[in-house]
Amino acid sequence: MDLQFHVKFIQGSLFFPNFPYGAKLNLVNALNKSTPILLEKDPTFLPIPDDAPPEIPRIILSNKTGEFQCNISPNRIDFFYHERKEPKLFDEIFQKVYPLYRDLFFAIKSDFNPSINRISLVTKLMSALSESSINLIMKLFLKERMFGNPYNLDLIILYKEMLDTFKINRLTKIRSLRKKDNLEDDTRLELDIEINTLSEILGNYSVEAIDKFYQLIKNNFNQYVAQFFEQVH
Repeated sequence: MDLQFHVKFIQGSLFFPNFPYGAKLNLVNALNKSTPILLEKDPTFLPIPDDAPPEIPRIILSNKTGEFQCNISPNRIDFFYHERKEPKLFDEIFQKVYPLYRDLFFAIKSDFNPSINRISLVTKLMSALSESSINLIMKLFLKERMFGNPYNLDLIILYKEMLDTFKINRLTKIRSLRKKDNLEDDTRLELDIEINTLSEILGNYSVEAIDKFYQLIKNNFNQYVAQFFEQVH
């Protein structure tokens, strides 16, 4: 079986103790210069009270198709990519998405100089199988007949490790999926990989360090997938 995972979703996140962006229009104008694709639609300014939880977005930017989106909150910025067309492999999508994200956080750091104390990348992948995803998960990772005949099956694996000089959490989720229009069909397999610097070790990352973090993930990503599925042919 030729097992290939295609990108459904990518989310790059930067975390701040407090983002001093000042006037919202000044921030939008600055981002329009660095990543104009995010201003293809009029920005959404949400009427959020000042005492609302800081992780709730105050500004939402996106392109016309919704393929790219940026949520801006007082304590984080999230840059999203949603696959709207033909599924593609991670390397191809990363080459498309990362330059835009890099321009975004370079502009933010240059214009506003926030203290960026955590970094994260979440990637959601999917593979279309020729067999049941539940059967594949049980065959690869579980003792035969241990769980009987489950309707869905998820595995969650957390690693605390070093990525070069970065201390990271690497969270992997392996999930069986069923088609929404045919719940008897469970031949879809989802693989989520989330990598972030530790919340208990807060830094003040430069743009060079942030860029290094994401380049290291790109260089190691296929290895993260192969760790679980290299034996599938």
